[in-house]
Amino acid sequence: MSELHRDGKCTQYFHDLLYLIEEDMMVLRAQDRVTSRGLSQKLREMDWKVQQDESYSRTPCESSRLPNTQQPLDVVYRQPPPKPRQAR
Repeated sequence: MSELHRDGKCTQYFHDLLYLIEEDMMVLRAQDRVTSRGLSQKLREMDWKVQQDESYSRTPCESSRLPNTQQPLDVVYRQPPPKPRQAR
């Protein structure tokens, strides 16, 4: 993703789309991901910006911010209990 942000042809629209994917969609915990309603709302807001300011989607620019990093996920591995031995 950072490579795409550094592309000289990337517009603010695409920076925002990449941030949306990075921060709201590619999230490990399902409960932390954006809902379909929330995603639809964010995309409508981006569409509104395109309608209001043509340069938002047409003028290349550098990324205006760094992506929000996600908190590390603690994982606990549990081994299954040993199977009881069968008597012979």
